[in-house]
Amino acid sequence: MSTESAETKQLSAPASLPFKPIDLPPLPARPLFSILIPNYNYGRFIAATLDSVLNQTYPHFEVIVSDDGSTDDSREIIQKYVVKDPRVRLLANPNAGFTTAVNRAYSDSKGELIAFLDADDAFKSTKLEKIVAAFRSNPRSALCVHPHVPVSTEGEPLGPPFPPDLDWGWLAPQAAKRGGWTVLPPTSSLCFRREITALLFPIPVGVKRFVDYYLSRTAQFLTEVSIVPEGLTEYRIHGTNMSGLTPRESYAGLRGMNAVANERFIEDVEEVLPFQNKFLHRFYGPERAENLRLEDHICYWHCLLSIRALRGRRARAFRPYSLKEMISHVDRRRYQRIWRGIMLLPDPLAKRVFCFWRTPSVLKTLIKMTVFHSRHPA
Repeated sequence: MSTESAETKQLSAPASLPFKPIDLPPLPARPLFSILIPNYNYGRFIAATLDSVLNQTYPHFEVIVSDDGSTDDSREIIQKYVVKDPRVRLLANPNAGFTTAVNRAYSDSKGELIAFLDADDAFKSTKLEKIVAAFRSNPRSALCVHPHVPVSTEGEPLGPPFPPDLDWGWLAPQAAKRGGWTVLPPTSSLCFRREITALLFPIPVGVKRFVDYYLSRTAQFLTEVSIVPEGLTEYRIHGTNMSGLTPRESYAGLRGMNAVANERFIEDVEEVLPFQNKFLHRFYGPERAENLRLEDHICYWHCLLSIRALRGRRARAFRPYSLKEMISHVDRRRYQRIWRGIMLLPDPLAKRVFCFWRTPSVLKTLIKMTVFHSRHPA
């Protein structure tokens, strides 16, 4: 496992709690990497996505594109890659939804390592090589994560690698207390060993949108999480990959600055939690695995407060809770003080201050560095 940096944090836990990492056999000398790409009408991006995989410095991989009944030119483009490189395979499926497409790709895979790649994203050329090295450095880990780099439709960077503060280590006990929440990245920044995916697949078809959340936030109860603290994936922001939001709204949604994105996050977590609880009860037994609850989910309260800041005091989502109750559930006192200050402001000013808080900037970086050096003089 990579050593801890200023941008990552490791969580550890008392061994007395019921969760325990599964035992893992040694990784093969030259593990096969299966890259699973579900696709639906992303013909304008799929060539760049496939090129990013074929340009990897680690060559021992297979690429399985599971097309979910595309009506554009996706299949014609993919077929050209199938002819050009025998490592690429196309599963031409009838339209049955994203989850089914992922399940079909996985069932056709053979690799000891599994990576997921959205059909509009791209891998950096050294990604697979660095993930293999990370798994070798921590033989107890079957899930490896890394930040992603948000890019525009044209591939231009939109901001620094995100999330900046990924969790790693043995996360299960803390996750259980937080309703399953830890800071982990989305689909194209998740890599697994097959020992874990064999337990998690097939994904329940009731998990419609939050497949990556289900996989990563359930796997963390089974294995240690290792990290490569580099942006190894380009996450493309456009108008159709975040539930119909515009590119600007999508990027804002990544940082919690879009009310619709916050509402949909809550809905998606509500959808996934019953399936996580069912899995944990089956794996650990109902007497040992407590139910994960939305009310314990730290991000739930941040999302509710974000919606309030963005939509004002008449935001419908806040009627069941008082401001005092919502803020009391926030995990850090520093954040509680920030939220109290924001909520004292008039609605238009509260929205501006909130967005400033959530937007990365050179000024804020300089302020953080100044505060850090004042507290830690050389």
